[in-house]
Amino acid sequence: MVMAATRCLSLFIFLLPLFLVAEAQSPYYNCPNTGPTYAAGSAYQKDLNTLLASLRANASVSPSLFYNTTVGRSPDQVYGLVQCHTDISPDDCSFCAVSSASQILQVCPSAKIAVIWFDNCLLRYSSVDFFGVVDSSQLALVNTDGISNPSQFKPVAISFFNNLSASATTDKSSLSYATGAVPYTDNTTLYSLVECTRDLSPKFCDSCLSNSIRSMSQCCIDKQGARILSGSCVIRYEIYPFFGNLSTLTPSMFDNVSLVGHNCPADTNQRSNGSFRQNLNMLLDSLSTANTTPTSLRSEVNKVYGQFQCRGDVPEDVCRRCAKSASTRIPDLCPDSVSAIVWFNYCQLRYSNTSFFGKLDIMDKYYSAPKGRPPEFSFTLGTLINNLTTLATTKDSPNMFETGSRAFNGSQTLYALVQCTDDISRSDCYKCLDTLPGEIQSVSRSSERAILLTGSCRAEYGLTKFFFDQQVNVTVPTGTGTGTDEPNSTRPPPTSSGDAEKRALLDWEKRLNIIMGTARGMAYLHHDSRLSIIHRDLKAANVLLDEQMNSKISDFGMARIFSGNQTQVNTKIIVGTYGYMSPEYAMDGLFSIKSDVYSFGILLLEIISGQLNRKFHHPHKEARSLVGYAWSLWREGKGLEFVDPLLRVTSPTREILRCIHIGLLCVQDDAESRPTMASVLLMLGSDSLALPVPTEPLFSSKRCVKVSSGPQSSVNGVTNTEVSPR
Repeated sequence: MVMAATRCLSLFIFLLPLFLVAEAQSPYYNCPNTGPTYAAGSAYQKDLNTLLASLRANASVSPSLFYNTTVGRSPDQVYGLVQCHTDISPDDCSFCAVSSASQILQVCPSAKIAVIWFDNCLLRYSSVDFFGVVDSSQLALVNTDGISNPSQFKPVAISFFNNLSASATTDKSSLSYATGAVPYTDNTTLYSLVECTRDLSPKFCDSCLSNSIRSMSQCCIDKQGARILSGSCVIRYEIYPFFGNLSTLTPSMFDNVSLVGHNCPADTNQRSNGSFRQNLNMLLDSLSTANTTPTSLRSEVNKVYGQFQCRGDVPEDVCRRCAKSASTRIPDLCPDSVSAIVWFNYCQLRYSNTSFFGKLDIMDKYYSAPKGRPPEFSFTLGTLINNLTTLATTKDSPNMFETGSRAFNGSQTLYALVQCTDDISRSDCYKCLDTLPGEIQSVSRSSERAILLTGSCRAEYGLTKFFFDQQVNVTVPTGTGTGTDEPNSTRPPPTSSGDAEKRALLDWEKRLNIIMGTARGMAYLHHDSRLSIIHRDLKAANVLLDEQMNSKISDFGMARIFSGNQTQVNTKIIVGTYGYMSPEYAMDGLFSIKSDVYSFGILLLEIISGQLNRKFHHPHKEARSLVGYAWSLWREGKGLEFVDPLLRVTSPTREILRCIHIGLLCVQDDAESRPTMASVLLMLGSDSLALPVPTEPLFSSKRCVKVSSGPQSSVNGVTNTEVSPR
């Protein structure tokens, strides 16, 4: 039997001794169908259980992350080994070994010979001594997507595999393990890993890898990724990074589900009995095998209460894997406990003999902070966490989950994440997250990456991106092509057919939904939030869309908080983006909620016209900007000429003209004349409300700043950005 444990695999080709299947989630395993078996309660089963316990306990003890041993006497003797990749931590190795030892009994029941492969480890046992002997059976797993120019790819890949094999077999410090990357095309890099079990001699390791490379060249070299697995060696390649400590987000970033911490409250007066444990097992089974696990699941079985929740950014398959790992691990970590909680990197699981649903828990607390150089970014981190806390507790954040980033020191970026369990109220979510900044400030003095956890919320930060974006940038339908910032790049003109197809995806209903959603978000920040927040960099690139095209404001790296009666601030350091700055801010450093209103007005006009203000050019008009162009057409009663041509035929003209009118009210030179965002929201939502007449935007239509044709640069901290998807 050859199969992956988490989903059924289709058998495409049978090649003795090679099995070829479509790649699925690990683990993968091999239990020979014709191999010997053992009976329940036999001496072999007892020896096997002893062996697996020894492998679990000793996997991470050796610096080489390898352990082999023998248990029992013939004819019931059992030989076994466990091995982890050398680039993972001992804790991750220990967890991988525990998972392997647990699952191999489930997927290979009664088998006297078996091997199981996880992404980061393998475990093997047999009734026959296999130490130092090459296992000739192989399992091939392939990515069904083809590689471009396979005839060109094959010699590059084979040469690369041979080089890695030589490194693994000749360099003693490699511990029979080697990884690397080599460019294939300008846009594609080949990543590969080779590894032998460390019981093999260099000669036998080379023999095993040579056989695997030969099999790879015959079955899989025309694909975007593949693995050849045997009980003695492994070879894998992909066109994305999948090994080691990756500093960039890749498709494989979720491969490693790992334990962060746990808490088993000590109560000598209460110990779980047999009935409780039976009910607990039922509850854990329901949490780990539920058919629907989008982000969270709660359950109650005979007065045992449980809750499972994934981090808001992880894919569903990873969420399921995390659920299974958590439910498998918690009984071992907290035996005999009537209440417990475990935190993994992507999820948490909790149970108790008393109901905790809807109750704020800040007592169960844990943090993981590997020691690192003092990053000296405490102020930046505190501001970012506070901003994310505010966003997570608004009605626009359905899962009370937010991610964000903020630049500091001119060249570095800080990333952070906050989340609450979805059973508590938003006010309790705020209270929970509000308890963390003090501890975050303390931890951040000694660590560049940390995870802070309570029973009801979590916060994480790091200097490399560790979360996955489920939203995409709003792409204002423009004629700017790819949106690259390179000054000499070529972009399709606004009338290009390719750009028209993209703009056509956003009909008027979708564009209006984006406008309304952004207005609601800004109104909340200005008027409904506990503290008034001035964004200072509202633009198309900082508005995100989910799959339903609901907008969400992002990137609060330049935001300022107003308190009390504060309504306006004067600054000498101008930050923001040209084309979206209000006149008083760009020229005099004065900013207020009306500065954001101006930026919103620019964004509104861009969405309607399908053109960027900063890149606007119209040779037949005197207007030097998008705002000036909109004003001149509106004043002449030709407002429909301003509208994106793709919207003019079937869209409601009255509604569009009203939105242009509102946009012109927002971009008036005099800040006092501009409406508040609360008023803008009211204007957008009511056709019967009379609109005042806007004044001519002299700043935008008559005054022009000359920009050189050389490379674009920032002035006084001002960022120049294009609209492009993240």
